[in-house]
Amino acid sequence: MTALIIILCILAFFASLFFIRMTFVIKYDDGLYAVLKILCFRFQLYPEKPPKQEMSVKELKKLRKRLNKKKRDKQTAETLKKKSTTQKKKTFSDVTALVDEIRAIVTEISGRLFKHLRIHIKKLDIVVAAGDPAKTAIAFGLTCQLLNSLIARIEATDYRYKFGDMECRCDYLADKFSCQAHIELKIRVWQALSVLICSLTSYLKSDLNKGGIINEQDK
Repeated sequence: MTALIIILCILAFFASLFFIRMTFVIKYDDGLYAVLKILCFRFQLYPEKPPKQEMSVKELKKLRKRLNKKKRDKQTAETLKKKSTTQKKKTFSDVTALVDEIRAIVTEISGRLFKHLRIHIKKLDIVVAAGDPAKTAIAFGLTCQLLNSLIARIEATDYRYKFGDMECRCDYLADKFSCQAHIELKIRVWQALSVLICSLTSYLKSDLNKGGIINEQDK
């Protein structure tokens, strides 16, 4: 009985991990700032944390070894790339096929992802300025039109969204466009895994179907 309780507790613990919510925080205020939050942990995605200024001799040696290894790996990659390019050059049809394949993967993932994603635009403050009053007025009209069409598209879909403070204004005296944004994207672990697995299986099926069609044509 005790062993069964322990097994059930372990299974419940691992099952609870799948329901953990991941939050991507994107901020912009004269620079982009992106953070991934999971429970009480924060992982800074962009910009990367600056290296420590004070380093010991041991840390300097490790850093030097790491840089030398990266340099050697880069040189070997460049030589391999040169050999591969000399052996076979990609044609225009190969490039277009690769672009179509990447676009299909991105559309497949994004279509499934936005079904589970929670979008919360907490703040969006845009100040349109172009230095000239006429240009500022034209840019302001285009910006408002773009924002209204984007919001209408989001509201027309089944996305889970929430809007906070949103404002677009023009400043005829300023010379520079400015923007302040705070957006949060939330998704659970099992939802992200289901998106990746379903997208991967659909991609593999399409790839296998393409391979079968090509083999039949060769025959």
